[in-house]
Amino acid sequence: MKNKHFTFQLQIMLASIQLARKCMKRVASELDALDGPTKEFLGLQGVRFAFSFLSGSLYF
Repeated sequence: MKNKHFTFQLQIMLASIQLARKCMKRVASELDALDGPTKEFLGLQGVRFAFSFLSGSLYF
């Protein structure tokens, strides 16, 4: 039973990583299309998201 629980947790973790990767790719493409203060703001949001994800404090 514990092995199934671990497998489920691993699947959730991998799905979260894929979601974070897609989000960061989208932020990067938006940054390429913009200029000025909006670009700086989106860059900061992307960094905050990555930091919160990596530190494990990402809650929806």
